[in-house]
Amino acid sequence: MKSYYSATVWDKSTTTNKPPSTCKKAHPTQYEIVQNVPVIKVVDARYRNATLSGNFVLSPFVLPFPNSGIGKIDVLCRWFDHRLSKTGLTLIVDFANVQVLDEKQSHDVISNIEK
Repeated sequence: MKSYYSATVWDKSTTTNKPPSTCKKAHPTQYEIVQNVPVIKVVDARYRNATLSGNFVLSPFVLPFPNSGIGKIDVLCRWFDHRLSKTGLTLIVDFANVQVLDEKQSHDVISNIEK
């Protein structure tokens, strides 16, 4: 996820090009092909009031997650071309709608979310 690690870090003290805190109309705007990394497919995940479906790269800090119930999971993705300094974006998901994809295959993943 070269695009994620090279993105500007979201600093709350930044006054120019500051991403919004929430955005209902935010949607995937950029994708990246990845291989040999853990990828999940989500349906109707929530992040900052946006509803998202698609493939995401799992953050390296993710612990094993349950098979059902509502919970949070970190993914490597940019929000309005910015990344968080310490973790990925934390999606709220229904784990029954989360599918772990085969790491050995190539996957087209969401790499940026914006309006």
